[in-house]
Amino acid sequence: MVSGSTDGILRIWHFEGTLLKSLDTYEANVLSVSFSPDGKVLASAASDGKIILWNFNLDNLLI
Repeated sequence: MVSGSTDGILRIWHFEGTLLKSLDTYEANVLSVSFSPDGKVLASAASDGKIILWNFNLDNLLI
């Protein structure tokens, strides 16, 4: 699960609620996060119009 917030940080969570990783990438409010249908790409967008596409590999986060 991924969340975005008004502090500009994306947070990646384990389904049990443990924070796996924080990505401090935006200087504006994060408005939207979404995975591609195959789960390999994460798209995020902020209120300043910045959009980032992430190559997402969950295996690296769980180690």
